Parts: sequence; C-alpha cells; structure tokens
Amino acid sequence: MIEKEPSLIEELYSFLFKIFIPAFIAISIKIATQVKKEKMTFTRVVLSFVVGIGCAYFVYPFVENQTESKYIPLLVGVVSISGEKIAEYIIYKWNVDNFVGVIFDSILNAIVQIFKPNSKN
Repeated sequence: MIEKEPSLIEELYSFLFKIFIPAFIAISIKIATQVKKEKMTFTRVVLSFVVGIGCAYFVYPFVENQTESKYIPLLVGVVSISGEKIAEYIIYKWNVDNFVGVIFDSILNAIVQIFKPNSKN
C-alpha cells in the first residue's frame, strides 16, 4: 500500500511534541543539576541543548518504528541526555565552547569591519 507523504504541519507537530519537548525537558533537568555542581557558560548551555535535541532528532525515526508509542518520549529523553553527556565530555575535554566563541567573535568583527565607515580623509 502506498503511504501518503506527511505534510509540513504533521512534521512540525511530530518534531515539537514527540522530539523537542521530551528532549528539552530531559536536557533542562540535566543542566539544572549540573549548574548546582559547577559553573556553566551560556555557550555550553546552548551547545548542550543543540546536541541533545540533535541526538533526539536523529534517533526518533528508529525509536518510532521499533517501540510502542507510549515509550517514545522516555527513549527520546534518555537518548538526548546520553548524547549530551558524550558531547559534554568532548566540550570540556577540548574546550569547544571557547573555540566556538572565538570563531563567532572573529565573524562578528569581520562583519563590523565590512560595514564600518572608513575614517580616512
């Protein structure tokens, strides 16, 4: 039987309610407990959310096809926390947040220099 291609609304609904919200809640809980132990920079928090939600988005099609629908949010949350924990090790080990910050600062300075009027006479 030929299946109908999902519409944009169905895809957004699936992403928001089945992937984003469980992953966001799981990463928020993990970050809240981590903030009590150590200092977190804004860049590390953003990277944690991006990586956690990215891992959840990656694993969702596999989980959706292989498990019952009532366990999907749990598995998506667990995968997002696990993926974020692995990424956290890499972020802390290699200081990725500092590297990303330097890249963004360089890009911002280049854009400012392009649009900055010349003060030469």
